[in-house]
Amino acid sequence: MVIFTKHKSALLLPGLLALLLALTGCRPATPAESFQRGMDCYHDSDWSEAITNFTRCLESSFRVPDASRYRAYAWAKTGDGRNARADCQRLISLAPGKSGSYYWAAQVEYALADYDAAVVEFEMGQRIGSRDCPLELADNLALHCAGYAYDRYAAGQLPGALKGLDEALQLSPTNAAIYSLRGWVRFYANDIGGAIADNERTFHYQYPFPDIYTLRAWLRLERGDLAGAKTDARQAVELWPKYQAPVAARLPETMAGGLLAYLNGENAKATEQWNQLLTLNHYCPV
Repeated sequence: MVIFTKHKSALLLPGLLALLLALTGCRPATPAESFQRGMDCYHDSDWSEAITNFTRCLESSFRVPDASRYRAYAWAKTGDGRNARADCQRLISLAPGKSGSYYWAAQVEYALADYDAAVVEFEMGQRIGSRDCPLELADNLALHCAGYAYDRYAAGQLPGALKGLDEALQLSPTNAAIYSLRGWVRFYANDIGGAIADNERTFHYQYPFPDIYTLRAWLRLERGDLAGAKTDARQAVELWPKYQAPVAARLPETMAGGLLAYLNGENAKATEQWNQLLTLNHYCPV
């Protein structure tokens, strides 16, 4: 009887201990609670605490796949690429056929500032499926590729620039700014038909930006539509003052002003405007 009593008391101890811990506020967090705390820290950009809580969740037998996802990004924000990539690989291994895993890996690489790796992961996601494609990341990576392309364009390497812009548009096929830039590069490469097509896409995907009118003015001039070219050049000149862009970004304003002067027969003024572009080593098709 004594042995039975001791045994019964021993069985009650875990329950009593759990009750005592709950009453004193020391009860260990459940995996779900650890995950929620991790998410709270994540949204507060408290990356270290987020990692701690996600780790507690992952170390339990209760599976929360999203813990790997968010911990990977938290690792990246602390600059720990090794652990961030390990979590991404774990995420991909759990769902190798889901594009979302690769898109998230691209987001992590982007946070680590490894943009080329981010593009590789993103393109892998696109090959699997584009339904859950993160549009903001797509635009950011596309603009990164476009930046490389612009450097090639500025160096006079037009084929390389076009290749880079094609890749950028695969990442973000509705990005008007990239269509606009490719339109200019095609124009300088004497691909007038391609320049016209890109200019039309730019108008389709974006509100009227002055540089779009400048390009269309040149294209209309190329086709002998002097009245249309003059209308577009005037529109570009009138729109530019509304944009608070850096001087370097407003070089096309000078081009538009020179073009309008040229169309109005003011050759000296046009030459003065375009000379500014040539001094700054900016392309000017004259």
